[in-house]
Parts: sequence; C-alpha cells; structure tokens
Amino acid sequence: MNAYLQRKCRSEQQLMNELTKLVAARDVASKRMSELAKELAFFYVAPVLPRIPHSVLKDLCALLAGLKDKKEELRIARMALCFLARIVDQFELRYQERQQQQQQLPSERTQSFELSVSVLATLMRVMEKAELSHASLPRQHTCLKLFAHLCRIFDKSDVLLLRVKPLLLKSPAWTLLSGDKKAIAAATGKKDFLAQLAHLGAMLHAVRFHLSPGEQETMLEQLFQAAFLPASVPARHAAATVLALFELSSAHAKTVVKALEWYLMKFRPTSLRVGDTLAAIYLLHLAGQISRLPAVDDSGVSATAASTRGVSVSNLLDLADDTSAPGSATTAPSPPPSPVARQRQRLEGVTVSASLAARLKDMLLDTLCAAAEQKPSATAASPWVPSAVVVVAVEETVKDSSAESCYLKVRGSVCVFEIVAGVLLRLLRDALAAGSVVALHRLCRVVQFAAESLDGAVLQMTGPAHQPQFLDKVTERVGELSVSHPNPFVACESLRALVWLLPRAESAAASGGWDALLARLVALPVDQIRPESRAAIADAFFHRAVTSPSLNQHAIDSGMLGKGLRVTLVWYEASPCEWHAAMLVRIWHTALRKALPTLGDAVFRAVCAVLDFQHPQLQRRGATELASRSALDFLARVGAGFAVRHSRWVRALLLRLTKQLLLAPLVARRLSVRVLQQLALEAQRIENADTAQQITALLAYVSRSDPSDDQQHGPLGGLGRMPPVAKPPPDVFVQTRIHSMAVKDTLQIQDLLTREAPSDSRDAVPTASASIAAAPPMAFDGVF
Repeated sequence: MNAYLQRKCRSEQQLMNELTKLVAARDVASKRMSELAKELAFFYVAPVLPRIPHSVLKDLCALLAGLKDKKEELRIARMALCFLARIVDQFELRYQERQQQQQQLPSERTQSFELSVSVLATLMRVMEKAELSHASLPRQHTCLKLFAHLCRIFDKSDVLLLRVKPLLLKSPAWTLLSGDKKAIAAATGKKDFLAQLAHLGAMLHAVRFHLSPGEQETMLEQLFQAAFLPASVPARHAAATVLALFELSSAHAKTVVKALEWYLMKFRPTSLRVGDTLAAIYLLHLAGQISRLPAVDDSGVSATAASTRGVSVSNLLDLADDTSAPGSATTAPSPPPSPVARQRQRLEGVTVSASLAARLKDMLLDTLCAAAEQKPSATAASPWVPSAVVVVAVEETVKDSSAESCYLKVRGSVCVFEIVAGVLLRLLRDALAAGSVVALHRLCRVVQFAAESLDGAVLQMTGPAHQPQFLDKVTERVGELSVSHPNPFVACESLRALVWLLPRAESAAASGGWDALLARLVALPVDQIRPESRAAIADAFFHRAVTSPSLNQHAIDSGMLGKGLRVTLVWYEASPCEWHAAMLVRIWHTALRKALPTLGDAVFRAVCAVLDFQHPQLQRRGATELASRSALDFLARVGAGFAVRHSRWVRALLLRLTKQLLLAPLVARRLSVRVLQQLALEAQRIENADTAQQITALLAYVSRSDPSDDQQHGPLGGLGRMPPVAKPPPDVFVQTRIHSMAVKDTLQIQDLLTREAPSDSRDAVPTASASIAAAPPMAFDGVF
C-alpha cells in the first residue's frame, strides 16, 4: 500500500527524473511509460504552468521520435503530443511577453527559456521532415495542428502554407463534390475515410487560425469547396474563414465574390444547407451580405439606375405622399445612410452581378421553403433543416427589405413576408410543443427582427397609413406567449416583438391591440421583468416612433412616442431606476423638436411629475434625484425655449422650481436657478413681459434671501443674480443627447454629434401664436 501511494503521489521533479531515465534507456513503449504519462497529465494538462519545463520538453520530443506505429505506442504518442501542445500554449504566452517587453525574463528562468526556444525550433523542423508525412493519419492530424501553432509562434507562415496547400489539393475528400455516385461510394467505403476528413479539418484549422488574410486568399477555391462538403469540421472551418475574409476589407471582399461566382458556376450547388449547422449559418450570412451589395446587370446598368426605378415604383404606390407640403424635399437635409448604404461604404467599390445576387436570394428562399414544407420529425432527432439555420435564413432574407418585398411574388402567389410568416408560425409551434425556453427566446428576437424589417418596407411603400396583414397570426401567437409564459426573458422578448408587430394605423382593431399591450405593460409587477428588460422595451417604442420613420424620410410617429413616454413614466413611478432619466430626456427632447403640437402638454406634464415624485424607499432616492437633476438640466438647456410659449407650462414649472429652490439639495437648487435664468432669457427674447417680470422678481427674492453676496458663500453661490441677456453658449446637451451607441451606429451620425446645434426656438420665435402653428413635414436632420 505504501508503494502504491508513493507511486501515485510523486512530485513533478521525481516524474521528470524517471522520464529522463526511461527515454535514455529507450524504454518508450513499456507499461511504466504508460503509467508515467498518466501521472504527467496532472502537471501538464489542466493547470497553468508557472514556468517552461525545459527538461520535460526535451524528453517528450525524444519520446515522440522513438514511438512507432504500433497500437500500444500510438496511445502514448497521443498523450505526449497533448503534453507538448499544452507546453507550447504556455510557451507562446511567455514568448509574446518577451517580444513585447524586449527584455530578459528573471534570472532563474532565462536559461531554461532560451533552451526551450531552441528545443521547440528543432521540434518544428523535425515535424516538418518526418511527422507531417507519418503513416498514421491520427498522429499526422495531431502533429499538423502542433506544427501550425509553432509556425505562428516563430513567424513561419510561409513554411506552413507550402506544406498545407499540396496536402489540401490531394485530399481524397474532394471526391464528395464530384457528383459521381460510384466514386463517392468507393471513397466513403474506405476504412480511413473518417481519418482523412479529420486530417482535412486539421489543415483547414491551420489555414483559419495560423495564416494571414493574404495567404488565405490564395486558397479561396479550396476553401469554398470545403465549405460545401457534407463533413462537419472541414466545412465549419472553411466557411468561417471565407466569411471573415469577406468582412475584412473591400479588396478581400472582391476576391471572395469572384471565387464564390466561380464555385457556383463550376459545381452548381442546389442549396446552402450543408451537413454542419454552423457551416450552414456562416454560408447564409455570407450569401445574405453578398446579395445586398450593389448589383450590376449584364447590360452594364449599375445599381444607381435600378434604385431610381425602385424609387419611382415606390412613389406610385405611396398612398400617403403629400406633394403639396411646402418645402418638403428641396430644403430639407438628406437622411443618414441606411444600413445597406453603411455596408456599401464599408465595402466601397465592391459590386456583384445581378445574376449572382438573384441566385443567392433564391438559395435563401429555398432554405425557407424547405423549412416550411418539411414534415414533422417522428423522432427526437433534429429536423431536416435545423431551427438555428432557419432563423438565420429568416434574418438574412428580410434584412433591409425594400418596398417591393411587400407585393412581389417570389414563390407562386406569395411574397417574401408571407413565406417568413409561415416559417415563424411553424417554428413557434414546434418550440412551444418542445417547451424549449432558449428556442422561444431566440424566436421572439427573430419575430421582432422580421416585424422591424416589414415596418421599414411598409414605410418605404405607403407610409404609416397602411399596414399589411402578413404577420397577424404571428402577432396572436406572440401575444398569447407574452401573457402565458412564466419565463421573464421570453416575456420580455415577446413584449418587445409586440411593439413592432402591432400596426401603426389608427383603426379599431389596431387601437384594441395597443390598449391591451399598454394595459399589460402598465400592470407589470415590479419583480417580474428586470430593469434592463424594461429599458429594452422602452427603447423599442423609441426606435419604432423615431428611428424607423426618420430613416425612411417620414415624420416621427407622435402617437407611438407618446405611448413610450406613458409607459416609461409609469415604470419610473413604480420603481425608479437610473435608465429612466436618460430615456425620459431622450423622449422629451425628440417630442419637443419633432412633435410639439401633439406632445407638448404630455412632455411638460411628465417633467412636472418627475419633479414632484418622491419614492418612499431610501434605496431608490439616488435614482429619483438623478431623474430630477436630469429634468432640470433638460429644462435649462432645451425645454425653457419651448416652455415660455404657453403660460400654463410656465406657471406649472415655476411652482416646481420654487419648491426645488426651497427643499431640494444644493445641486438641484443650482440647477433650478439656471432654469429660471434661462426662462427669463427666453421670455425676454419673445417679448413676454409678464413672464419675464415674474421670473426676475423670483430671482431677486432668491438673491436677497442669500446671506452673502459673494459667489463663494451661501447656498446658491450668487447664481441667483440675473446675467445680462446674451447669446447662450453652445448647447452641449444637443451634442450628446443620443444616449445609445446602437442608435449612433444605426443612423451613422457620429459626425453630426460634434457639429453646431441647429437653431431652434431659442434663436428665433417672434410670438407665442407662431409657436403653435402647424409645422411642415419634418425631414430627418440627423439629430433627435
């Protein structure tokens, strides 16, 4: 028993000494070596190595060279290669650190590290000469991965390319693409065919992770052939490499497009549904991005002319177009580029032939049609078209949809959105039957994506006055899901989807759906949905009310924005959180600039409600104070210029500001004084003498109540004194009012955030009656 414990509890140094003895005695295939390899796994597999064991590295290299192709020795060889791979991983970290710091490691490790560099460089040369052409395919497969790793460490990618490319060209796996049934049956019937596929996967793994983009570009033909193989690992690596290369730069994207067109013409694949799920997803993403590039038809007509024709068709179908609106198109600034235009800017100069774009769109639709027509599986196995593939196909098909997607028949007598609706209904039914929370969560996100795309297409075609009924059944199913499902994440995603699914048109059916949704949102228990999820729902209201119409050159949806304001304010009063302040300011600012006649009263009622609100719980006091300060800052920078237009707004604000001056903390009192000063300036600018006199008297009283006239003393620090009327400083709030990076990326207005703020009511508002005049149709100017 003591001998057993002694053998099982030996130290690392004892194992290293015994390994050296066995290697020196050439006892590499004995039972002692097998037991020793198992014990070495404790030190060289799981934990992070504090140092590079040079002696073990040298002995493992000698051990690997002495092992033959016998069955009992191959297992020891696999363990030795595993230990070497682990040591090389740790060596790479030390080597990179040494290269970056350009200084020697500590003295107790310097000599061992230099010896390790020498041993690994020798091992790389030995592997190139002997191991890469080894008779055992599993051993050759493992050695290839280790050799590729060493080539990356020592910057020898050219050596790796010279070794891998010939091996790729002569791989027997390409027989699967020949179409010859006899040749395919003969190749797949061989015993080592699976080992050949694994070896091909190792080569493509090396190409994907250890070669530069320029070197990968020289192997695009082989990569596309491998991407469409029915084997899982090679197709996955090849498809991921091609997609990453396409998204890298315009030059690489052009080469990828040409290589894909060559492959489709030569091999004529019928579908993007390859054997591996991840490979199919990569190919779907690639096909979707290429199909949305600017198309050039065979006659040389560019995408500009085609888009012009599309615009003319859209104008013919625009039922809500009001051409009599003054100054609607000539003087309004152009909207920011759409997501399609942003992709074109990123891949500038990359075009695709119209035939290739149509072919890829047909392949995407074929995937959806196959998913809609497949029969339910009788077993628990995955279906013929996996759900993960179907949802990606839905996203790539409907992304950046044009107006013609709503009426153009693509399969028989149905359009794209009708096919998508049938597929989504089928997926929702299967996910509900399986009870999969993850699948339901993912499907609700896809439903929201499809509804958002449909909303954009409808805005391009007819404006907000009409909503097709393509997704009505999906809306009913998602509405049932939002009420009945107990999982909070599924409930949140279903509610977000409903915000996009319900129609904009003010009809009886639409109003009933919105009333039910708003009642559901207002009555949500505080502990049912997390604050982050509530912020996402409020953000969906804002995007549908403001972002989507602005991208399609429509005025914002004031009714939708009012719904978002109502829901956000109710949630704030129920449980204040930090996100409420940013969202409320965002809505207020957009509503005053874009929908003042319809939402002005609601905005200032909400501002007053925020200034009046006090939560009874002490832990919520920070959020309420933040919301109050944000409201005061909003009034000082933006709201004052609009508030002075109506006396009822000014009176309500003066009451709350007086209370803030008397009862609020110091920061809120200072902000209240700033608001009063700005109100006085705006009242003088529009010649509202009564309001200006009232505010001046209040500020004078505040100044007299201050026990010291010095700015460095007193509760207000002299801020109560009225400054002379002058042009206000640049509005910093205007430059930072979009709080979401997603909105900035969607609208691509980072360059507009630093420009001078557009003139608003504070610059020129002659009379109060002119402020409530009907505004002309507003075009998006890049600022909310």
